[in-house]
Amino acid sequence: MGRPISKRKIGNEAARIAVTNVKWADGTAQADNENGVRVYIKRQRSNKRFLVESSDGAKSEVCYLVSKGPALAAGTFDIAVEVGDLIGGSDGSTIWWVKKLKNRTVDVAPDLTTTPKTLKYTLQTEETDEERLDLTLGIANIDVL
Repeated sequence: MGRPISKRKIGNEAARIAVTNVKWADGTAQADNENGVRVYIKRQRSNKRFLVESSDGAKSEVCYLVSKGPALAAGTFDIAVEVGDLIGGSDGSTIWWVKKLKNRTVDVAPDLTTTPKTLKYTLQTEETDEERLDLTLGIANIDVL
């Protein structure tokens, strides 16, 4: 598995990685902050398997990280990142999808067919990530809880 993700970056607290979309094993889909309920990574199980939980405690399942956007299969989740012009963004920021989450870097791609790029990442709130996007260093911004 390599080195696991730091526990300071996952969990149901402020400034932790937020899951963008999840499709639970029963087939119900949930976007982060839908009806005020946040979705977050509680624990890492392997490279692409994570215990994902809703902040209201209604759902908690081991799900696979995939880079498909909202069209997910049951038992999967995704994380969207914003990337700058240097690696393919056209207007200062573009949404790409996480293919692999690591402790200090993230593998991202705009779609399933493109070879992923490895970037350093920062954890920013939706309100602050636009001005913090570094267009010269190729840093990805991951939204936080």
